[in-house]
Amino acid sequence: FLKKIIGADFFLYGTDLDRQALAHFKNGIYRSNSFRDDGSYFHYLLDRYGEKKGAEWHLSQELQDKIQINPLNLYKDDFSIIPNDIALVFFRNTLIYMNDSEKKFVLSKVREKMIPNGFLFLSCTETHMLNHTNLKLKEYKDIYFFQKIVDTPMINPPKLEVIENEDLDWEIDLEDYENQEDELEKLHQQALKENQEINIFTILDIANGKKKEITDKNNDIAQQLVKITEYINDSDFVEALALIDSLDQNFPAKDISCYLKATICYQEGDALNAIRNYNRSLYHNQDFWLAHFYLGKIFFLLKPGKALRELERCQAILKVKKPESPDYHFLIEGFSEKYFLAMCEKMLKELKNKLI
Repeated sequence: FLKKIIGADFFLYGTDLDRQALAHFKNGIYRSNSFRDDGSYFHYLLDRYGEKKGAEWHLSQELQDKIQINPLNLYKDDFSIIPNDIALVFFRNTLIYMNDSEKKFVLSKVREKMIPNGFLFLSCTETHMLNHTNLKLKEYKDIYFFQKIVDTPMINPPKLEVIENEDLDWEIDLEDYENQEDELEKLHQQALKENQEINIFTILDIANGKKKEITDKNNDIAQQLVKITEYINDSDFVEALALIDSLDQNFPAKDISCYLKATICYQEGDALNAIRNYNRSLYHNQDFWLAHFYLGKIFFLLKPGKALRELERCQAILKVKKPESPDYHFLIEGFSEKYFLAMCEKMLKELKNKLI
């Protein structure tokens, strides 16, 4: 498969900010613990490109001649040392240290160096963090990766924002929201009575592509939801918010509209309002596992104890999810519930080790 894309021959470009790591590569000697067990499927390549000497592997000169390494600051440096015909990019455990604006900026620089239909692989922890208009999520045998689909111009460096680790007033906001919702809910229920043909499960089935589109209000709402997610994925947040506001009056699932607003805040780096809107979503539906997941993700660094509770709740809901439960597939853009469950388990393990 890869042979068709990159040909029989290859050349590798490696970069790192850590010059000590680059010097270690030039030495060409690695101990056995440098090779992960979960990559054992590819360990046979060591026999071709290396030689085992005691507890060490010595990389062959043939392989080292096919690799060019350079120091590189992904954010500050240009990528002129890398050619514009990269077929495969492995970009691991880097995005977790960046805010959303930094991620988009760096990923656009990486993408500029990729050939059309080239592939980008991230770590499993980072895959769900990527949201770029021209990098399409793909899946093959439970392996997730991204493919470059069209060309876009380089974006300007963003203004970086620092989120302080402070006590945020999301609990106070939720009390105010509950009082406000008591009045709004009366108007909301009255509107729903006038539109009794509206059914949330029918709407979700149409949005997920499970039910044929028909001309009625359910279909109109479903198409609006799909359009909102497209606007969000394209970072067109003004259009997305306008459509959410126009949808709110007749839409029976306030948990989803609050979740969509939270997602916009999250992608804009506004942690406080993301937390507020995810909490509002859970006010309407305590079993909305996506809201629990992203609250846990935000709290992961800010409030580990809160992150633990949110992720445990998400995990519990996904483990006992029934076939008749709402399906939010259109919101997770190609990912599976199995993937989110695995991510919960991974983050919970890290949190429990941190809190011991």
